[in-house]
Amino acid sequence: MISNQELEDIKKIVASNKVFVITTHHNPDGDALGSEIAIAEYLRQLGKQVHIINNSAIPLNYRFLDENGEIDIFDEKKHAELLAAVDVFFILDISDWGRLMSMNEIVKKSTATKVCIDHHQIDYQFADIDVIYEAASSTGELIFEFLKRVNFQLNQKIAIALYTCILTDTGSFRFSNTTSQTHAVASELMK
Repeated sequence: MISNQELEDIKKIVASNKVFVITTHHNPDGDALGSEIAIAEYLRQLGKQVHIINNSAIPLNYRFLDENGEIDIFDEKKHAELLAAVDVFFILDISDWGRLMSMNEIVKKSTATKVCIDHHQIDYQFADIDVIYEAASSTGELIFEFLKRVNFQLNQKIAIALYTCILTDTGSFRFSNTTSQTHAVASELMK
């Protein structure tokens, strides 16, 4: 689904920047959190400085995704300096500024590059780079495609995170967004 131009644009952004902040919508679900963990792991393995900052705490049933306490809850005073110095925002599983809640205006007004990866269709430009495909079962499925296409070696942490994305957003493969591609991705993640 991801176009060659989108792929090259993101690769260039990642290669030429150092400080990344990853965020998602208020009350994050499995797709949002799994996507954040997967992208964070990818960026860290490339030697980038990565911070995951969300507006709300991780629901108890998804805490297994954040065993090391990587995900921080937004505090304007605590994060002001970091958010002023960030090079790139990855905004995942959301393409609606309002759902960023208290981070909305800070992220929106920032001069940092903004990359959105989402599967909720919109009809306007949201970020500097919008990778938005409604046909994907989940944001995690798009991130899986991105990581495969940049020849990134998945590890167990990423596989669990992305499998959680797909499992939760397809209702355990019951919803109409479940396709043969979804099952193929899930199978590869299981391996």
